[in-house]
Amino acid sequence: MGKILVALLILIIMALSFWAYKFLGSGGAANQKATYAEMQGIELDYRGNKISTPFVLDTSNGLRLAAFETGDAKFPYAWLALTLDNDEDANGVYQIGKAPPWKLTCAQIDALLAKEQTSVKVALFLRKQCNNNRGSTTNIP
Repeated sequence: MGKILVALLILIIMALSFWAYKFLGSGGAANQKATYAEMQGIELDYRGNKISTPFVLDTSNGLRLAAFETGDAKFPYAWLALTLDNDEDANGVYQIGKAPPWKLTCAQIDALLAKEQTSVKVALFLRKQCNNNRGSTTNIP
């Protein structure tokens, strides 16, 4: 009986540890909320500004963000975290300002991807936006 209780206790501790990691760990719900909160603050700060896009910005918390024009008068820029993947998002990226279409040319994406380090999911997302907007392809494999 004692061995069963010990095994049960170990299973409970493992389950709690797994839950805590999924919630508080890298990419967990708490971390996602902090990332989106920071991105929303940046979006609000730059909403009324005229910036040349794509505009790349490093935040004080270490996020590398890029802004793109959306064509929406209320929310003129969409923001994308360049190096983070978001497994909870359908596109796999952290983005604020989903007003389509993003005004991206394939040349802008090529230049950005050549200059900036991005995750694979972010690069694929950007290429998809470019292709959806212009009907052309980038020449980056």
